[in-house]
Amino acid sequence: MPRVGDRLPDRLHPGDRGGYFGPVAAGVISEAIYAGWRVRPVICNQVVPAEPVQPALTYRVFFSYYTPLVFTSLLTLLAQPIGSARAEPHAPGIGIPRGLAGVSGLVFMLRGTGVAYNEVVVALLDRAGSYASLRRFAVLLAALTTALLLSFAATPISKWWFEGVSALPPDLARMAEIGCGWRCRCRLLGVQQSWYQGTILYGGQTRAITESVAIYLATAPSSCRPA
Repeated sequence: MPRVGDRLPDRLHPGDRGGYFGPVAAGVISEAIYAGWRVRPVICNQVVPAEPVQPALTYRVFFSYYTPLVFTSLLTLLAQPIGSARAEPHAPGIGIPRGLAGVSGLVFMLRGTGVAYNEVVVALLDRAGSYASLRRFAVLLAALTTALLLSFAATPISKWWFEGVSALPPDLARMAEIGCGWRCRCRLLGVQQSWYQGTILYGGQTRAITESVAIYLATAPSSCRPA
């Protein structure tokens, strides 16, 4: 069985980078082309004939809504290496960043359901009676994704995933299994976070999202310190 880790060396030589990242770029471009093709009927049949927005959208309103989201994305990208940067100096040479990547990859797949739910909240919250339904679904989604992640952490599936699919050595695979168990509680909070963020986006108070990410950046490094 092919394994992800078997295909990716620990270090990339400058001449090899195109071979690894070229397919990713091709995938992103292909996705953008397909999305542009699929959105045309929506623009022609729904957006163009729609009634003008009242009051009219101004640049001031647009940038007050948009700018915090830009900084949110930037801060989120800056937050990604924090765990690896804090953990590796305290345990050099055992590949902790590689183990963290294995856990993050698994959690990210489940996290996608919460990210999609964020968009659903923004799109449907203005409909009559939607609040209660969306709230109930958030609870159900949190329970299902947490149970799925718990099934990975508490069964031999985790060993198969981290050693077989992610190609981690046994010691790192064991660490990843433990980390997977700790992340179960994060799934409950993650769906709730998507619910809150979707509600904030609907209300136009996007600055609050940036502030929450900044608070995370301020507190995450201290939580990575060894006892």
